[in-house]
Amino acid sequence: MTGSKRLIAFAAIVWTLVCTSQALADEPRRPLERTLSYEMLQIEGTVRSVPRDKVILLKSALDRATYAAAAKYSTPRNRRQAIDSLDAIQIAFAEHNFILPISRRDWKDTIGDALEPLNLTREERRQLLAPGEVNGFRARYINPVRPLYLVNDSIGSQLIISVGQRFGWEMHLVSADDRYFVRWHVSPGLWINWDWTAGGPTRNEDYSTDEGRLYQDWPERRRDLRSLSRGYASANYLHLLARHLANPAAKRGVLEKAMVDDATHEGVQNSLAWLYATDPRLPGNYRRKAVQYALSAWAAAPRDPAVADTVACAYGGVGERALGVEIQRFAIGRLREMRRDRLIPEFEARLRQIQNGNLCTG
Repeated sequence: MTGSKRLIAFAAIVWTLVCTSQALADEPRRPLERTLSYEMLQIEGTVRSVPRDKVILLKSALDRATYAAAAKYSTPRNRRQAIDSLDAIQIAFAEHNFILPISRRDWKDTIGDALEPLNLTREERRQLLAPGEVNGFRARYINPVRPLYLVNDSIGSQLIISVGQRFGWEMHLVSADDRYFVRWHVSPGLWINWDWTAGGPTRNEDYSTDEGRLYQDWPERRRDLRSLSRGYASANYLHLLARHLANPAAKRGVLEKAMVDDATHEGVQNSLAWLYATDPRLPGNYRRKAVQYALSAWAAAPRDPAVADTVACAYGGVGERALGVEIQRFAIGRLREMRRDRLIPEFEARLRQIQNGNLCTG
């Protein structure tokens, strides 16, 4: 072999090694089965019917989004590169016909519900993908012969975080009142908010109103606009799932798993306290736990009548009737202040149950 041929062969070997190294670097480091969305769908499948085609659809969507991001930057070094990777993820999900609900009543709280194909007329489909509407920028990527799927900001954020987990990206769920988005801590000095609804980066101040006064009255423990931990995010999604379960034992099991993931989630605490306080089949030690959990939830939302209602019923369940009655009267008073009069008869009925020494129902 001549010198020039050796040089060419050596260069080819080096190039092959470089390409192989880059390909390995772009390979996801976490198995798909250990991502947040996959785990949530598996748990949902233990308490509800989840057809196999939904599992297949989720795998396809996560794989496509993962490799779309890797084709951009699996290890972005600046804001522009990180946004390019996020944009590739968003497009990959749009190519799976994941679109945003245009009405609050169509929001999906669980990944299983989000993966339910829509049965739409041609006109209904046209309206969902109309230019200028919330899905207008997604319409160019939609497969016209496949069904659409409604994925709101909560589940959309979950999907993006799941892709990030495969690369080891530090991504967090963030809430702002009833909105969710993703915050990616790309490096110690760089983080990016990514909003599924807008399909792009946002600033914290984009979520505040009245120059931020909306947030000033909220207790310090509320997590709005903060990067939530992985455990808290998991507990949050399990709490949303539990809301759709009619079987008390299944609901309790999901909430108890959520408590293992993060025992400080206010919604989980309140929901589990209610179940413990109102189920006559449970032994007395559960009602004592109900008081503990309800008080912790109430500390995070001291003016919330629904949480106060749980505290009152928890105290009533352990025989502290006088205290339960006073707290329930407080809850009823808050309903009047908030002009939520339609709930007052229900709260008054539980007030009488506490006064009579009975467990709360309803």
